[in-house]
Amino acid sequence: MDNNTITKALTMLEAFLEKKPTAHQELVTQAETILSVIRVFRTDKDFDRILNEVVSRYETNVGIKTFDPDILVNDSSSDIWFTSERDGERPYFERYRTYLRQSGWDEDVIDNLEVNCERTLSRCANPKESPDSMDSKKRGMVMGDVQAGKTANYLGLINLACDFGYHVIVLLAGLTNSLRQQTQDRVDMGFIGADSNSIGSGLINYIGVGESVHQYYAIPLTNADWDFKKFIQKNTNAQAMDFNKPVILVVKKNASILKSVHDWLKPGDNISGNSILIIDDEADNASPNTKRPEYDPSAVNRRIRDIYNKFPIASYIGFTATPFANIFINPFDVNDDDQDLFPHDFIVQLNAPDYYFGGESVFPRDGSIPSMIRMLDTEEKNFIPVKHKKDFVVSALPDSLKEAILSFLINNVVRSLRGDKYKHRSMMINVTALNAPQESVSEAVKSYLALLKNIIEQDAYKPEKDFIKNAEMRKIYDLFTVGDETQTDFYAQVRNDFAWVDIQHGLYAEIRLVETTIINNRYSGDFRYDYNAHADIGSRVIVIGGFVLSRGLTLEGLCVSYYSRSAAAYDTLLQMCRWFGYRPRYQDLCRIYMSQASIDCFGSVLDAVRDLKEQFREMELQGKKPEDFGLMVKESPATLETTLLVTARNKMRNTQVFEHYVNYGGVYADTSKLFKDVEKNRKNHLVVETFIAAQAKKGKLFVTIDNRFMMSHVSKDDIASLIKQIIIPSGRGINQRFDCVNLAAYTSESKLFPEWDVVIATGDSERTSYIQGKSLSATERTFHLGASDENYIRMGGSNNRIVDPGIFNSGVTITPEQRQEILSKKRTRNANKPADQLTATDWLKLRERPLLAIYFIDLKIDNSKLSLSERDRYVSVKEAFGSDLLVGFAVGFPSKEAKERIVYRGNLVMVAAINADDDFDEEELSNE
Repeated sequence: MDNNTITKALTMLEAFLEKKPTAHQELVTQAETILSVIRVFRTDKDFDRILNEVVSRYETNVGIKTFDPDILVNDSSSDIWFTSERDGERPYFERYRTYLRQSGWDEDVIDNLEVNCERTLSRCANPKESPDSMDSKKRGMVMGDVQAGKTANYLGLINLACDFGYHVIVLLAGLTNSLRQQTQDRVDMGFIGADSNSIGSGLINYIGVGESVHQYYAIPLTNADWDFKKFIQKNTNAQAMDFNKPVILVVKKNASILKSVHDWLKPGDNISGNSILIIDDEADNASPNTKRPEYDPSAVNRRIRDIYNKFPIASYIGFTATPFANIFINPFDVNDDDQDLFPHDFIVQLNAPDYYFGGESVFPRDGSIPSMIRMLDTEEKNFIPVKHKKDFVVSALPDSLKEAILSFLINNVVRSLRGDKYKHRSMMINVTALNAPQESVSEAVKSYLALLKNIIEQDAYKPEKDFIKNAEMRKIYDLFTVGDETQTDFYAQVRNDFAWVDIQHGLYAEIRLVETTIINNRYSGDFRYDYNAHADIGSRVIVIGGFVLSRGLTLEGLCVSYYSRSAAAYDTLLQMCRWFGYRPRYQDLCRIYMSQASIDCFGSVLDAVRDLKEQFREMELQGKKPEDFGLMVKESPATLETTLLVTARNKMRNTQVFEHYVNYGGVYADTSKLFKDVEKNRKNHLVVETFIAAQAKKGKLFVTIDNRFMMSHVSKDDIASLIKQIIIPSGRGINQRFDCVNLAAYTSESKLFPEWDVVIATGDSERTSYIQGKSLSATERTFHLGASDENYIRMGGSNNRIVDPGIFNSGVTITPEQRQEILSKKRTRNANKPADQLTATDWLKLRERPLLAIYFIDLKIDNSKLSLSERDRYVSVKEAFGSDLLVGFAVGFPSKEAKERIVYRGNLVMVAAINADDDFDEEELSNE
């Protein structure tokens, strides 16, 4: 298919329609007209494919909004060298721009990527600077979102760096062969311009940036088959290569390989030039020093530093979506000649375009569970347990996994009907990190697919009533026409365009193309799935894996994910979100199967990441430096439990495990989970009643202020005493921020917050609570029940929240002008949607004193999302409390610098569990 023709037609179509939303059929008509103008006719063999691609790209690109990056820098003047040269020619980047354009990228998105690359490169060392300059060494970090285009950004950065004079590029590409090979393929396309395996042979295969002109633009010292060590062994004439072009190495983070790189590279000898750019992909993984003492670093960390130190001019940039481990590197390294990899000079935060399918889409802030999530019942027959042994065998699939496979089949048909017949489609099954169980899952999936294929082959063209006589076909029919067993009618909107008969008639064409593959590293060979080998028809692949799937690997066209795993650390968990990314024209088909426990954990992770981003933007406005950001993260209670959970403990060696500086400034938390136990709830009532009575004796009473029932200027010691006595569930993913012991300790120790305000939250319930003789309407909250053995209720339904952000305006006065000023600033912070109301964070900036909110809660059952059997269970839990209202709590601290050192009394059982949790099978890496 001719990319130049597609690009030309798309450019003309966008100009003619002014990139405005256009009805699909009208768009098709206009595209056909334009194709005829450039002499592409319906009689041409590729006409349909070209037409569909032009229409698809137009619909994808219309209305895209992009946002500039945020950046913290150590020296605000460090970009002068770049600014003075920025108007020069950029042949490398222009080739890359053309390649992206031909790959379907919107021009605005490419422009935004160039801005990201400029902001990053401008803070790197000047490759033409004197080696004796104090600015000849720079260390930075680029933070992005999972599956949000970090690879495209660092490829753009590499191209731009070569335009400005960098000559040696070392790209550290994860821990696994699969990820390194995937990265090498992308480097070949986006930078080198030829298949690296073919360079040096008699027949060079020109691809990507080099395809149209049959040239390649860099010398690879690795290729898709061979990492650096093997490449040099098999290319003994490597010393004689033409190194006038830039040199690039795509290497795995393996200490032995990195030592070979260090020993071979000789700037000014076998390598011309004395500058090096090190790009560290997945920089939080393996790169941070995990050993004590600091002067004896871990092997991979040592080798990266050796390569960096060998060149007179060097820039190290870590790319990651989970920067926790990197931020915990010691920023105050006293050894100037051999510093650790903390991003001392700059940190860039990329902001994904608004069509990114990420945390806000899958786990909305309002806590609602979108229809794309199908909740797993961990007690269903044949459910694959999260914890199992290496010899565990999956002999039969649970019905939920069968349903996920059926959903994948439906999605394949729909995508083909929409004109995306030749696009890749993937399904992910990530239920175990162990190799043998993965193989048994694969065999069970293959067996089920074979059954489906036989039935569909025989029955697909029968009348509907005959087709659905088969039990499995009835399941797929019901899934499309009615919904799944949770009554979620997922395909309701799709049925507006396609009837069941369209789906039924397309099933066989799709299922005959479906294949399965395991992606892990049990075997020493190339154990990856090659999408390029299926470019002519488009892949339909079910991918089964564990650790390798959870680190950087991209599954093309991923639309169904079946996930049931545990993870000890925030960064590990977030990396498992392979379903994040860009899903043009099929985002509405994406389904994610996961348990409530997984939803809870992801919710906690994303809360921490959101806080991280918001704090970053605030610090940029304040002109803070990277080390300020590192300290903020260490001291934030959003990551207080991250001392144990955000990243592996051996990456946290520069923090105190049981003694910790904490800064609650600008933070709020609530008791999102409450015990089912009636007696525990009554004890919390007693704690509140005792507190109110004790305050009354001191002359402090609740009064109505701006329709809020409030008490002001309460001693911090009285608040600390109350919090310490609260009885709430705790543990991994459970009330993590509302850690009663440490929250009470911080409150008691705080010098900046000697007094508090207290408010009783009110709502619209007909049930009431009585406080100081006044009847107050209780708040209503929906709730969710997890597995039957869980002893707590998830408050607020799926959002695990009882707090409403507006509660923090209690006792705060604000003028309309002040409100507008705050909203105006928020609009300039690249929010995807213009702010129309103040958030909890905004109100906390206006508060003088911390606030304790007490909620008396009337449980509300949302019958619309429950089956009859579930409804009985919910009614039973609600009725067990009788006339008692549940009591819950929330706290919010003013946005002030207010750190205190407290003793962290962590749950030792949890610590032991984390230390024992490998999260992935070492066997997977044994051959790396």
